Amino acid sequence: MFDKYTFKTETGYFSTFKVVEVFQDSMYINYNNYETDRRTGVDDIDLKKNYSYEIYVLTNKDILSMHNRGDIEDIERK
Repeated sequence: MFDKYTFKTETGYFSTFKVVEVFQDSMYINYNNYETDRRTGVDDIDLKKNYSYEIYVLTNKDILSMHNRGDIEDIERK
């Protein structure tokens, strides 16, 4: 896996997703199945067993939109 993103969910909570593969115009990711109401609580839910095995696609446009809305809280580079 590559980078880990901490983001604000649509419900106003915090969660993470991990990048599985990167392409020129998109990335494959695994979402964390859990959310927390505290930004500082993200480390508590960042466990391998909490990540979905299902692969999702985010385009570069999706990531830029999340960034512009202020939904991306942190990116941990691997």
